[in-house]
Parts: sequence; C-alpha cells; structure tokens
Amino acid sequence: MKLFFPVCYCLVLLLESIFADEKDISPIAGPHRINYFMDTRLKGFRVVGGVKATRHQFPYQISLQYNGRHICGGALINETRVITAAHCKIKKKGTYEVVAGIIKLKEKNEDVQRIRVKSFITHPKFPFSNTVSTNDIGFLVLSEPVKLSNAVQLIGLPTYEQCESLEPVTITGWGYVDSEKEEVSKRLRWAKLQRITNKECASNLIRLTNTAQPLDSTMICIVAALGKNNSACDGDSGGPLVLDNVIVGVVSWGLTPCGLKKAPTVAARVCSYEKFIARSSSSSRMFLYHIKSRFIFVTWVYLRKMQF
Repeated sequence: MKLFFPVCYCLVLLLESIFADEKDISPIAGPHRINYFMDTRLKGFRVVGGVKATRHQFPYQISLQYNGRHICGGALINETRVITAAHCKIKKKGTYEVVAGIIKLKEKNEDVQRIRVKSFITHPKFPFSNTVSTNDIGFLVLSEPVKLSNAVQLIGLPTYEQCESLEPVTITGWGYVDSEKEEVSKRLRWAKLQRITNKECASNLIRLTNTAQPLDSTMICIVAALGKNNSACDGDSGGPLVLDNVIVGVVSWGLTPCGLKKAPTVAARVCSYEKFIARSSSSSRMFLYHIKSRFIFVTWVYLRKMQF
C-alpha cells in the first residue's frame, strides 16, 4: 500500500499535463498584409465557386450571427460548444446567436434552431490585433443545448493521422459564388479542396506575397484542384475543414481577391490545440476526468492484488 498514493499521484500529474498551455510558435518570415476571412461588411459566409448543399448534408455547420447578420461559420462539437476562429469575436456590444439546421441564411422552418451565445472562449495566446496570427481558434458557449436531429448533428474530433493526412477536405459556407462579381449565394455551398504540405504552402505564399508569415506548424493549407478556382473567402472564418466526418481545421486566413491560382486558404490545425480543446470543451473535460478516475481505480486494484 505504500506505493499506492505515490503512483496515483504521478498518474494524476501526468494526465493534468494535458491542460498545459501550448508553446509560443515562431513565424517563418517577416510581416506582410494578408486577411482574416471574417466578413467585416456582414454580407455572408463565402465559398468561391462550390456546389449547392442539400438539406441535412452538413448538419454540423452553423452560422454565427451578430445583431441578426452572418459574420462567421463554425461547427458543433457538442450540444453546448461550437468550434470557430478566435478572431470572430467582435469587441462590440450586441447580440450573438448561433443558427443551426439551416441551408439558407434567412429560412424559417422546423429544422432551424436559434440559440444565444452565452460567452466566447478564445485561445489565451491569440492577440486580437489587425495582423493575422497563430492560435486563431476558439469556442462559442451556447446559452442552452441544441436539440440533435437530422438537421443538427455534432462533428467528430480527429486523430493525429487524420490531421496529418493530405487527402482532400470539404469546406462549407454561404455567400459569394464569384469573388469579383460578388454574386451572393442564398444557399449553403460546399467545395472539395486539396491539402498541401506547409513547405508547398510557404512557397506559394512567398510567390504571391513575398513572405510566408505567419504560416507555421499549427496551421494547415488547402488549395483548389488543378483547373478550378474554388476557395474560402471573406466571411469564411471559423468554418470547418472536414475529412471523413471529423474536423481537421478551422478556417482562419488567406489572400484576396479570392480564387487566385495556387493561393492557399490557411486554417488552424485542430490537432495542434488538443490541450486547449480539452480545457474548453465540457464533454472533453468530463472524458478526461473519467480517464483519471479509471487509472486510479485500476492502479488501486493492481496494488491490492500484489499484496496477496
């Protein structure tokens, strides 16, 4: 029994380490002007090009609305949490709502759920400046749980292998079909975009902007397939990058005008923020609590058996 408490204490400390803050990340190159993909003109969530979504096709997708107008996207990870981009938090007084179960921004039917945002949880190292930055990830805490249905479902969290995969991912959003003509789509659209390595992404950014900052290992990049100009665009922030029904990235920033050849859309890499997600998601916190309890119980049983 003398070993029981020291062993359990060590196990608890080991598990508590997952709640440690992420380390600071150094950027690749010097400063330059690029854009977050939040629609500051409040005109909608834009996926340039893309295909019209069918009802219930992307039930995890939500619209974050400020005073009744769409500003960002996001995805439900549990009944009271939406994962989105940190910069979607506007530091102004007003009403924030999450609208779930829609494919048209203004529609009203039995599928639609409108829920007030109780609070924002943004990464503690996100700077809230006018310059794009790392740690652009956060959560919307809902004032009440969503009711799961065919139209409203949760998105899964990824494995490390899924985060590393270069398989094509799906992006979703409302808004402009054409960045130049500003033709607004009234219906949710989706596009399949190709993952590229960060080395290739940096090369593309340098070619287009003379620098790759602030690209780093906590981000992932996607580009349109050869011969296409699909991309995320202004207002696309916070939207999910989805592979095999799990979210691997959260749309953060890119270049305008949208749809430039080989211009990457850059997203926060979900696997780089597992500690932050564990701290911020109530279900993850409970899951980790059960893991701790299970380890302590198993250790106790094992040590008890050793005594006999």
